Amino acid sequence: MDICIEAKEEAKNEENISKIDQAWKVTNFEIVLYKKGTEVKGYAMKAPDEIRQVLEDNILILQSLSASKYIRNIKPKVT
Repeated sequence: MDICIEAKEEAKNEENISKIDQAWKVTNFEIVLYKKGTEVKGYAMKAPDEIRQVLEDNILILQSLSASKYIRNIKPKVT
């Protein structure tokens, strides 16, 4: 029974890591023209509020995973 519980928790942890990994592989920062009046001054990154929220959520997930006793196999990846 203990082995089954441990395997289930390890699989759940690996799934969470995989979801985070996949989410960041497709995340892009938006770059827009920076204008002052009508003159183009260069480029700027659009406010990444949504990306910041995803980052904060992922940090919380990683912190909870690092506190788990079932993290042995994926600890380097979580770190």
